Amino acid sequence: MQRREAWLDAARGFGILLVVAAHVAGEGPGVFNAEFTRAAFLFHMPLFFVLSGYLYKPAETAPLLRKKLLSLAVPYVAFLALLTAAVIARDAAAGKIPALWQVRAVLANDLRGGMHLVREFGVFWFVTCLFFTQLIYNEAANRTKGPSDPRMLGFVGLSVALAYTIQAMWPGNYSPLAIAAVPLAIGCYWFGHLIGRRRPGILASCAYIAVVGLTAGIAASHGADFSFSMKYSNFGLPLLGLLIALAMSLAVLIIMRSFEPVSWMTGPLARLGEASLVIMFLHQFIQYSLRDIGISNEPALLLASVTIPYLAYLALKRLPELSPWFLGTGGGLPARLLDRLAHSLSWRLIRFRASLLDSVAPIVAWLAISVRWMARRQGRSHGLPQELVVSLTSYPKRYPSLALTLKCLLAQSVQADRTILWVAHEDFNALPDAVLDLQAAGLEIRTCRNIRSYKKIIPALAEFPTATIVTADDDVYYSGRWLEALVALARDKTIVCHRAHAVKFDQYGDLAPYEKWHFDKEADPRLLFPTGVGGVLYPPGSLSAEVTDEALFLKLCPNADDVWLFWMGRRAGSSYVKVPRDWSPIAWTGTQETALHLTNVASRGNDDQIARIMRQFGFPGEGASYGRP
Repeated sequence: MQRREAWLDAARGFGILLVVAAHVAGEGPGVFNAEFTRAAFLFHMPLFFVLSGYLYKPAETAPLLRKKLLSLAVPYVAFLALLTAAVIARDAAAGKIPALWQVRAVLANDLRGGMHLVREFGVFWFVTCLFFTQLIYNEAANRTKGPSDPRMLGFVGLSVALAYTIQAMWPGNYSPLAIAAVPLAIGCYWFGHLIGRRRPGILASCAYIAVVGLTAGIAASHGADFSFSMKYSNFGLPLLGLLIALAMSLAVLIIMRSFEPVSWMTGPLARLGEASLVIMFLHQFIQYSLRDIGISNEPALLLASVTIPYLAYLALKRLPELSPWFLGTGGGLPARLLDRLAHSLSWRLIRFRASLLDSVAPIVAWLAISVRWMARRQGRSHGLPQELVVSLTSYPKRYPSLALTLKCLLAQSVQADRTILWVAHEDFNALPDAVLDLQAAGLEIRTCRNIRSYKKIIPALAEFPTATIVTADDDVYYSGRWLEALVALARDKTIVCHRAHAVKFDQYGDLAPYEKWHFDKEADPRLLFPTGVGGVLYPPGSLSAEVTDEALFLKLCPNADDVWLFWMGRRAGSSYVKVPRDWSPIAWTGTQETALHLTNVASRGNDDQIARIMRQFGFPGEGASYGRP
């Protein structure tokens, strides 16, 4: 269990005090009240996203989703239901019995969330926004090396740009569950992750705060308006509003870290910080209920709006029947029931996420290669001592999207000497103009016998026996540094890949079924099994001479060129290395209906072909155990 850092809880406690104070002051009539509220709104909600990002650690999607369902979504629903009932009962007791249509309207607003929730429920938007922010940011973090990774910077930059676009095009929107605030929240969350990872020194932090403060002062002298409200998609001056929120949040962190030894101050704040979510949920209900019975003294309202929710938090901690519902903690039957509910919901959401990504990813990839192609320039030299050939094949059912993949291969940061498309003689005339036109950009199109998927490498091996050959598939998107990453690891007798399985053995030392060969970065290099979809680099001499024996490979592995090439690499004594960064395929829409994996994996065709090649050659290197029992 992660140890709580008192100063972070103290910062959270300060933040929740600021939230309550701003809401209490915002209901008051004084000029000072309005100015204080305006100042607090500049950063009090971004501060919570920064704090959450500070503590962020990358996690697998399914466990994180399950955790956030229990710790955020369940308390959100529980408090929303409780307060809805409490508000209706309170109003009824005061003689304001709501009509049926009013009850329906309240329930409808509860379901929509975000800006639809006002007064007693006005801060509930934060919880749903935080929920989506954490999940989306985790998806990006799992695909990058850290907050300073260029891809992460690009993702955050696009998110912030989207936030200000929403402000300009869709101000005061009523987005469901406050999703319109998520893009800016991602910027705040990333900032917290960055400073949590980098831990900048006091001088660098103060310099950032000073520069932002000076810029804000200059903008103010020219009449700039510094209003800010995340809930209502009012993010202030483009970029400067966010920078001010981050600078003020950083100042709070510096102060709380500096005062950590002063326990009489940070101790009470830290205890409030632990209860901050309950205070967030309840304080507006307390304030408005007290105002409705005539109490308007603001210090008293502030004290009550903090103290009563804090006492409720302490009570909930001691009630195992309620704490799983309202705090997301505790055990017993309620916790087990909620855990089952979260598990059931999480795998359904994971399945929906996969379906959504499958639909959205090709669109994003299409946009990416469209921009890359327009901005392309000649790649730098590959630096290998021999010719570098990128080789692939295709067939008519894949032709509609083939030009997209070819553009990916022709717009690389490292330039191949040749990029060759091999097609069967009888399929040449069906090539679309979009593919033929790419010959002007350096594509070579050659015809050969129809030897199925082997067309991507066998003709190239025969035509260029001394070249380094990189194979690619015709149905996926390849990033601009795809080839560079392979070439960087090129060595004699070393086959390089972006994507691989690890060969597995059963308890008897025999090869396990192919479906048991899972992704494994730590496997013995000789047991990495490249999967061709990610692209594979073959140096000259890295494959056995039998590799071009057409009669043999069509007999043993007619539909499994990956299996054949793996065996040929092992028979040649080659080792295997995988590019460290994980690679996930993005397939073009409509290309997977006839994909080989549907036969080889889903129908266990690989196992049949592996059995045949084992009978022919055995498993090269039988003398080594490779961790077998």
